[in-house]
Amino acid sequence: MKILKPFALLSFIFLVACSGKPEQRNVQKTPAANLQHALTLIDSVEVNGQMLYYIWIYADAPAYAHTEAPGEGVTCVDDVGRFMEVLEHGILVDHRTNLVPLSKRLVRFLHHMSLPDGRWYNFMWANGEINRERVNSRPEFSWWAVRGLRGLASGYTIYKQLGIEPELLGQIKATIHAMDTHLDTLLSHYGQFKTDFMGKQPAWLLNDGADQTSELLMALTKLQKTGDFDYGDAIAKLGEGLVASQFHSANHPLNGMYFCWNNLWHSWGNNQALALMQAYEITHIQAFRESVSLWAGHFVPFIVRNDFPHQIEMQADSSFQMIPYPQIAYGINSSLRGLLAWNQQFGDESQTVLAEKLFDWFQGGNPAGIRMYDPHSGLCFDGINSADNVNHNSGAESTIECLLSIQAYAFVDSTDN
Repeated sequence: MKILKPFALLSFIFLVACSGKPEQRNVQKTPAANLQHALTLIDSVEVNGQMLYYIWIYADAPAYAHTEAPGEGVTCVDDVGRFMEVLEHGILVDHRTNLVPLSKRLVRFLHHMSLPDGRWYNFMWANGEINRERVNSRPEFSWWAVRGLRGLASGYTIYKQLGIEPELLGQIKATIHAMDTHLDTLLSHYGQFKTDFMGKQPAWLLNDGADQTSELLMALTKLQKTGDFDYGDAIAKLGEGLVASQFHSANHPLNGMYFCWNNLWHSWGNNQALALMQAYEITHIQAFRESVSLWAGHFVPFIVRNDFPHQIEMQADSSFQMIPYPQIAYGINSSLRGLLAWNQQFGDESQTVLAEKLFDWFQGGNPAGIRMYDPHSGLCFDGINSADNVNHNSGAESTIECLLSIQAYAFVDSTDN
């Protein structure tokens, strides 16, 4: 397996500027998404005669050199799948067609990590070997599988809209359909409920998680929009499962919150509102709209008032505890994109203000008062551990989730003007 250093290879894709630390707050309403730092995280390896590109998991301050995740590897499907969505926007909305070659090589990586039976591995070592032992890398239809599907859905959308790569489109389609048996198994439980100390919970959520299910739903809705897949029934049923995972209590401060898993809400991976809005565009099921309306009108104001908590745990008596930190771009993006999707169709001025406050987290409107994103370098800090402790590293996940936020926010601004 031949390992190649990235920027002799990537110079034909993008001009990469040197990275620098984000400065103290200097608010700019809608900065353009800068992919420069993200591209410094790109590397490559030759496996079985094919060149695979990937994105490094960690980049540690102050030099932002690539850093392996101990016991895991140098890259993962979780990150590559989401970065494909950044490239999709860059190519199809911002018309950066010079990113197409990179997208194809990342799709090769995703194929490398998938199995013919629809399961996926997650982590890969620098030499191209798959990490088959790590608990969060073993072949499953789980978090990393749905992230891989999100990435392939973006790849399929890119090449379909550009009218290119018919052979690659066929390969992507085959890999996607390999998961159909897992989807069928999941939906065989449709209409059934489990009972725990929180009451009745839908039994057709992926691994009992509304968070994982929301990401699967995001992949399916994107595929459905291409016109080449028929996942309409699955979209409706998975959306119904997300609606059933929402907390309802008119006078409770958490009214409208989506449980992510069991009795927990967590900021990261909390894409239920975004997934339901995407499903609504296809199905026009009013219950999806009403669910997101409740979330946007009640729960989002709660998390903004409480300075973007990291996690909320509810007890059987409806009391709850909040964990305030760490705050990460992933957590802000999950709520922000859901609210932006709602606002674009149904929002009012009050919810526009909420979206601005969420987005301002990246620009210094956070407990640390630190600008988390630098538009000049594309760096996004990995998180806020407390009001006086910022994690200045800038790895793949924080960079990707930040870029997705910026792309969504800028896109909504451009369509409103």
